Amino acid sequence: MNETVWQIIDQLLAFHQRPGRDFTPIDALNRLFARHVRHQRLRGMPRLDRSTCVATLESWTVDDLKRLVRWHGRARPRFESYPIVVVRCGDRFFVLDGNNRTNKWIAEKRNGYCDVIVIRPVVVAAATDPTIAWTKWWRNAWRHAVERALGRAAATLYK
Repeated sequence: MNETVWQIIDQLLAFHQRPGRDFTPIDALNRLFARHVRHQRLRGMPRLDRSTCVATLESWTVDDLKRLVRWHGRARPRFESYPIVVVRCGDRFFVLDGNNRTNKWIAEKRNGYCDVIVIRPVVVAAATDPTIAWTKWWRNAWRHAVERALGRAAATLYK
C-alpha cells in the first residue's frame, strides 16, 4: 500500500517540478517542504522520500482540514477529485499539494470525507547509537554540527 501511495504522490507532484531544478517529483516535494519549513522556522527535518517517510491515504472531514497549515486563501483548483498531499511535522500538518482544493472544500463546507495523503517522517534512533547504520539525514546533521563547532575544514572529515 505504501508504494502505491508514493506512486500517487509522484503523479501529483510532477506538476510542481521545475525544469533544471527538480529532476524527480520527490525533488519538487522536498523543495516545497523546505520552503514551508523555512517559513515556519522549523529545523532539522529529513529529506522526504520513500526511505525516510511513511505515506498513507486517509479520509478526513472538513473540520479536520481546517487545522492544516495553508499558504494562501485562493480556492480555484484545477482538479477537484485528486487527494491533497500534506506533511506532518510535529503536531502540525503542512499542505504541499492541493491548497486550492482544501480552501474550496472548506469554503463549500463539503459533506463527507476528503482524500488526504499524509507523509510522516520516521524518527530513527541512529542519531545517538553509532552501532546502528546512520541515514544520510543524520550524517548531514552531524556534519553540520561539527562544521558549526570546528569550522568547515574539520567538517569535511565527516562526509
